[in-house]
Amino acid sequence: MDVEAITDLAEKAQVIAEATNRRQEDVLADLLDDGQANMSAGADATTQDFLDKAQEQAEKLKGLLTTLIPIILLLGGVGAEGLGVLDLTDWGSNSMWEDDPNNIRRGCTAYDAANYNSNANEDDGSCYWDNQPPPCNPQWYYDEYGYLDDNNLEVRFAFQDNAGCNIEHFGGHFIITLFESGEPQSPVFLRNIDFVNGISMEYTFEDLAEGNYNYRVEFHVVECEDGSCEHGDEYYLPSSQQFIIESQEEPEGCDAYLINQQAYLLEDDSEQDAVRISADVDLVDEEENCDDEQFEITWRLYQDGEVAYEEKTFEDGQVSDPDGADYTYHTWDGVSVGTYEPKIILRLNGEVLDEKWIAHSIDILEQEIWGCTDSEATNYSPDATDDDGSCEYPPPETCEINLFDIALQTNATHATVTFDLDCGQSANDLDGYNVSVQFLIYPLNDTSEENIVVYDTCLHYIQGYVDDTHTITLTNFSDNNTTHYDIYWYAIWTDADDQQQFIEQKWLNREMNP
Repeated sequence: MDVEAITDLAEKAQVIAEATNRRQEDVLADLLDDGQANMSAGADATTQDFLDKAQEQAEKLKGLLTTLIPIILLLGGVGAEGLGVLDLTDWGSNSMWEDDPNNIRRGCTAYDAANYNSNANEDDGSCYWDNQPPPCNPQWYYDEYGYLDDNNLEVRFAFQDNAGCNIEHFGGHFIITLFESGEPQSPVFLRNIDFVNGISMEYTFEDLAEGNYNYRVEFHVVECEDGSCEHGDEYYLPSSQQFIIESQEEPEGCDAYLINQQAYLLEDDSEQDAVRISADVDLVDEEENCDDEQFEITWRLYQDGEVAYEEKTFEDGQVSDPDGADYTYHTWDGVSVGTYEPKIILRLNGEVLDEKWIAHSIDILEQEIWGCTDSEATNYSPDATDDDGSCEYPPPETCEINLFDIALQTNATHATVTFDLDCGQSANDLDGYNVSVQFLIYPLNDTSEENIVVYDTCLHYIQGYVDDTHTITLTNFSDNNTTHYDIYWYAIWTDADDQQQFIEQKWLNREMNP
C-alpha cells in the first residue's frame, strides 16, 4: 500500500473515530484488517483471532507469576531465576508486549469497580460501581435528508445522541457550508443552539443558479462556565448527497391572440350592475410549445380615462376547445353608477401578446334602492330611495314604580294604611302602570291563605311623580282575646318587559291599641 493510500485511510479513520467515539488507532487497525469499520481489529475489537487470544492468556499468566514471585522469595529464600520462574515465561526484556506504544488496551483499571478489566493497561473512564449506574458515553451521529425544491436547496438533517445520555446544556453552533462544483461558498452559522439528545435543523439556500451542489454540516460544542465560554468537541457531516439544478429555459415559439371579445350586463342580475367581459384565447398556427404555459389575462374597466376596476386571471396554454380557441371571462358584480370602457390584455411570462378595447361602453344606471327612509328609525338606510315599510324604532322610554311613603295606624278595631306610589324618581310624562294594592291581616305567626283574618284589594293607575296619597282601612277583625297580629301590604304590577313586579311592607306582631 503506497503512502497516499495510507494517508487517505488515516483521514477516513479520523472521521469515523470522531463520529463513533472510538480511538483513531483502533479504527485504522479495523480498516487495515478487512477494509470495514466493523470492530474486527484494534484494542476494542469484538472478536479475537488465535494469536490475540494466546497473547491475552500469556499476559494473564505473566500477571499471576509476577504476583507469586515475592511469595516464593519469602518462603524459600531462593531467587526467582534459580527456580526458573522467569525462564518459564521466556519474556525477559524482549517481551512482545513490553514497551510497545501501540499495545494500549483501554478499559476500567479500578480493582473495586464492577466492570474492572484485568487486561486493560489504560483507564478509559468507564468504571462504575454496584451502587452507581454505568457511565453513558454519547454516540453523536447525523441523519441527513435534504432535497431540492425548484431552485431552492432545502438543508434538512438531524443530529442525535444514539446512546440517549440526556446531556443537559449541550449546546453550540452549527456551520453549514454550501459547495458548488466542489468550491465552498460563504458558510452559514446557526448559533446559540441548545438541546438534549438530539435536534432537527432546517435551512434553505434560495434561488440557486444552474449547477452541481452539496453541503457540509459541522457542529461545534461551546462549553460555558462562570461567565466564560470555550470551544469543545466538533462533529462533522462530511458531505451531503449531490444536488443538480438544471437550466430553467423557457420554451420558445408559444404565441396567442384574443378573438370574439365582448362586454355586457348580465340580464339575470336584478340590480343591473353586474358587468361581464369575455374573449377567446386563440393560439397562433403551428405553435406547439404552449401546453405547459399559463397565459395571464388582465380585465379592466376604465372611467374617465382611469382604471376603475381591474382583475387578473390565468388560462392554460393547452387548448381544450375543438375550435382551437378557449373561451374565458371575468364578471364584476356591484359596479358603481357610471359609464365604462372595457379592455382586455393577454400576456405570457410578462410579455404582452395582445390587447383589445371593446368597441362599445357599458352604462350602469341609478337603481331603485328599497329600505327604511325614516332617519328616526333604528334601521334607517341613507342609500334607500324607496321606503319598504321595514323601519324599526327603539322601545318607548318607561318609568319604574316606587314607594314614596307609607304609614300604618291601628286601634282595637281598625287598621288604616296610607301610601303614596310614584312612577319614576322625578317629574315626567311617561306612561304609568295599573298597580294592584293589597292590605291583609294574619293571625300572629300564621300567614296561610286560609287563615287570613281580613283583607282588601284596590287598583290604582300610577303615573308620574306626583303627590297622590291613597288609603285602605280594615275594620271589625279583632276579638277580646287577640291583641297582636301580623299585617302585610303589597303593591303588584306588570312592567314594560311584561314581567310581574311587587313591593312588600309588613308589620309583624303588631299590637292593636284600645
